[in-house]
Amino acid sequence: MKSVLLINPNRIRPPVTPVGLDYMAAALEDQGFQVELLDLAWEADPSAAVREVLARQVYEAIGVSVRNTDDCCFATKDFLLPQIRDLVGLVKSLTESPVILGGCGFSVMPEAALSYCGADYGIIGDGEWALAEFLKRQGQNVLRTPGLVYRRGGRVVMNRPQYSDLAGLGSLKRRSVVDNRSYFHEGGQVGIETKRGCDRKCIYCADPLAKGGKLRLRPKSHVVHEMENLLAQGIDCFHLCDAEFNIPEEHAWELCREITKAGLGRHIRWYT
Repeated sequence: MKSVLLINPNRIRPPVTPVGLDYMAAALEDQGFQVELLDLAWEADPSAAVREVLARQVYEAIGVSVRNTDDCCFATKDFLLPQIRDLVGLVKSLTESPVILGGCGFSVMPEAALSYCGADYGIIGDGEWALAEFLKRQGQNVLRTPGLVYRRGGRVVMNRPQYSDLAGLGSLKRRSVVDNRSYFHEGGQVGIETKRGCDRKCIYCADPLAKGGKLRLRPKSHVVHEMENLLAQGIDCFHLCDAEFNIPEEHAWELCREITKAGLGRHIRWYT
């Protein structure tokens, strides 16, 4: 069984749940891969934690999440890519396994981020299918992986991402890999997605770049089951990671009706 290491380098406080890695890990497990998560948000000595994990096992690939390129705070203006560049350098000094960047922050500026951070590859768009495809193609036609960002002839090139129907990702509802309970207690909320992509043209928004310019809706039953799984972990305050929850309006109403039908309304709190 091929093994994959996923690393969350985000140490911002209050901590932000790495929703994408929770989704990614579950999807990879469903496709037959063994997944280990190294969440540096909770490590007192991140470098030591990386060294310990990589001394213990050799992985087929190492994925590093780039949720943000900066902390989005006017007061601090903290640029986050230097930390990820240092992490990539450390990982590459300890293993020959390919290092792959992904996440919303990476998808906004993939060529620049890959060049700056020095990773072997990157993936733009949905990583749940693309990383699995990359692993399956190891040794043959790996550069044909949808959404792959790589170097060729001294420049960085990108393959067209594949934005697929989210109904095929029932695994997203599990939420069993990330320590969501700790994120909730330290940060006060945990994120979920009810859809991906956005067809609006707002100049300030990164969602069409990171998740595609077409709305892709998750089945309402999947979202409700995800909420139930998080409630079972003691989490009752959710942050919606959609670009706009009420677009399309009918999907929002139908999801609210599904939540009410499941009897969850009296148990949960919402921040959008």
